[in-house]
Amino acid sequence: MAGALVARFVCMAGTHAPDRDAAWYAWAAARFHAGETARALVSVFPPLHPLAAALLGPLGTGGEGWWRSLQVVGLLADLATLRLLFGLLAERAGRRAALFAGIAFAFGMLPGWTVADGMSGPLFRLFAAATLVFRVRGSSLGAGLSAGLAAVTRPEGLVLAPLAIQPGRGRLRALAALGLALLPRALYLHLRAGATGEFLLFPKGATMASLSALAEGGAGDAAWHWLREAGRFLLQGFDGLGYFPYLLLPFGATRILRGAKGPGAPFRLPLALVLAALLVVPFFFGNRRFWTPWLPILLIPPALAFARIPKSRRTLAWSLFLLALLPHSLRLFRPRRAILAALPEIATVLGDAPFATDLPRLHLFAGRRPPPPLAILPADLMRAAALPSTRWVVSLRRRRSLDAARLLELGYRPWIPTSSPQDPVLRASLERLSIWRR
Repeated sequence: MAGALVARFVCMAGTHAPDRDAAWYAWAAARFHAGETARALVSVFPPLHPLAAALLGPLGTGGEGWWRSLQVVGLLADLATLRLLFGLLAERAGRRAALFAGIAFAFGMLPGWTVADGMSGPLFRLFAAATLVFRVRGSSLGAGLSAGLAAVTRPEGLVLAPLAIQPGRGRLRALAALGLALLPRALYLHLRAGATGEFLLFPKGATMASLSALAEGGAGDAAWHWLREAGRFLLQGFDGLGYFPYLLLPFGATRILRGAKGPGAPFRLPLALVLAALLVVPFFFGNRRFWTPWLPILLIPPALAFARIPKSRRTLAWSLFLLALLPHSLRLFRPRRAILAALPEIATVLGDAPFATDLPRLHLFAGRRPPPPLAILPADLMRAAALPSTRWVVSLRRRRSLDAARLLELGYRPWIPTSSPQDPVLRASLERLSIWRR
């Protein structure tokens, strides 16, 4: 646990800007903290992650302070998840399996990154792990409550609802457990409908639909979309779980799903539900980050497979595991998104003036409501720049999103800071930004 704490803390400190979606979480957290619940619920993202950050309060000034709060929520959630996962596996399969899964989780690249990015994945992992622990230990009500909280952290939390139902526990208890799994999501959707004037089962559905295989056109195009994204997503699993655990996943999963007796038996339904959920991902787009919410469940099959390795080969197995883990672990200690390090400084310069940008994270640092979670095309940016009220335009030089001739025609001029920052990271970031003012 100490290793996980150090690795995540260093990664948090070395990350210069959050994930794009974290801008929405930070904005919603600020609204919750200010008592503006209706405005916070306008977001297409479920509310529990920003609500947890709002309860913690800002750890700094402006949007950056809320991003830091999101990081701390994720850090605490991951430490709790690690404790639950280790305890469950030690109890069911022995210390070797628990140690394997614990090391893979503690020093995995993507789990650490999602904490530093301020994303909802770490909090979701905690509720997924709690649901699993409650189910294995026979508490249907606990499993239902944890699944319900997962569903208001990320939409895929609904996949966990069937785990609240346990055979032989009585019909009334099963209905109560299922109610606990579904009620938080229903309450959230009801409150959101009151805030927005529209009832949507999946508020982010319109956004995701535009990226789905169905948007490709005919059935043949949709099938090709799924196959293409499925191939990419399968390869991304090496980053999602780590090289060695991902190679062991098919062996452990096959044994569990075949119904083999032993420590893996209680994990058959949870694993089947998660694998079914992962099959849906390629209908939209493959992203290695989508593996990480399910790590508490996906790491169990490789851990059980690892524990079955004969004693004569254990030293070799541990060596290969740690050697394969090293490149991922080292990436936790490297600076990330240094190219965006100057955004907080730029936000200070912008003040309250209206601006156009294709860098949604700038909205976070400027304390503004972020744009919808869709790609901002060069044409969109230039249309925003042409609005009479816009005073600043900010983009990355490498994107070549800006039409310099058109900006000059609109009255913009390149903005150059009066003094160069002493910090070489800030200086390099400023040099890579294209900033225009009128």
